[in-house]
Amino acid sequence: MSTARLGELARSLGHIGAPAWIVGGGVRDALAGCEVADVDIALDGDAAAVARDLSRRHGAARFELSSSFGAWRVQGGRLPATVDITPLQGADIEADLRSRDFTVNAMAFPVSEGDGLFDPLGGASDLAAGRLRLVTDGALASDPVRLLRAARLAAQRGLRPDDEAVHRAR
Repeated sequence: MSTARLGELARSLGHIGAPAWIVGGGVRDALAGCEVADVDIALDGDAAAVARDLSRRHGAARFELSSSFGAWRVQGGRLPATVDITPLQGADIEADLRSRDFTVNAMAFPVSEGDGLFDPLGGASDLAAGRLRLVTDGALASDPVRLLRAARLAAQRGLRPDDEAVHRAR
């Protein structure tokens, strides 16, 4: 799996002005060689200000997605994909990734020049093996909608839930 597509995507967003990472399904899909239609950005900073700047630079529209999470969406214009920007959910990018659902969605790629793929939970190996593994035992209990996401990932991406995920889903 190559991170070249992630690098191209990060460069297309331009300078964000704060520590920021592409996270979630966009990373998963790029590594799998699939088209990336939407990009989630985890940001150590003010998501509203970054959304405003990104919108201006790309001639795109922006709107608030969630006031409780501080999330914003920027879409259209010259952007290569819809971009959702959310402040880090935790003290740092690793804590953010550890709060996610599946390891294949718990990888990060820096928007600015950086160290490349950050994968503390082995999501790239799970993706290569076609395995859908929960980040934590309580991932489904904390957000039952994740069960639907598991079914969608199994159907659309051919990922097979591991035994523990199946047990927790039951």
